[in-house]
Amino acid sequence: MEKQDLINHLRIKMQYVDENSYLLKNLVALNQKEEHREIKLMEYLIKIKNGKNILKLQKGSLDKLKVKKKRVKIGNVYAIPLPDKKYAFGKVYKDACIGIYKEIGNTIEELPKKEEFDFIVGVYQDILKSGKWALVDYREFPSEEEAWPPEMSVYDTIAGTYSIYYKGEISPSTEKKCIDLEQAAVWEEEHIIDRIMGDDKWNCD
Repeated sequence: MEKQDLINHLRIKMQYVDENSYLLKNLVALNQKEEHREIKLMEYLIKIKNGKNILKLQKGSLDKLKVKKKRVKIGNVYAIPLPDKKYAFGKVYKDACIGIYKEIGNTIEELPKKEEFDFIVGVYQDILKSGKWALVDYREFPSEEEAWPPEMSVYDTIAGTYSIYYKGEISPSTEKKCIDLEQAAVWEEEHIIDRIMGDDKWNCD
């Protein structure tokens, strides 16, 4: 079966699949990216099970079409590409936070040797799921308690009051107790990289 015939055959099988689905997008990508490659496939089988689209590749080698949901696990270590071609590394904490190691690697293989962190901040989870930061290691925390990020400060600009955020709870505090704490905030990818590179403009007091 010719490649285009195979693709058309698969499209017919996918008539009940949402046109915006991951599978159909990858099918279109296959048509575009594999134009000059010989594709030897006998049959695709589409199954609809529990409301999920499952693509079973019976024969062939297009493993990249398999749908895999990325899971962010406490203790995962990600490599963060830097503008100077080096790599920083971040470890996932509880409460949607990431600890940025002090050590910087010249290559992605130069993982930090010590569990020492430059800073620990909240991070948008879609950054970790996007694949832009490669998952390079898993390092279990010595205890569940140590997997929690440290206390963070919260300042109410309207009331002029200070609070401490810890383990999902907010408690009243004072400026003196909060002055040296990291501010409770969720950081974008570029802001984290800026801070690693020495630009702390996003960490406003």
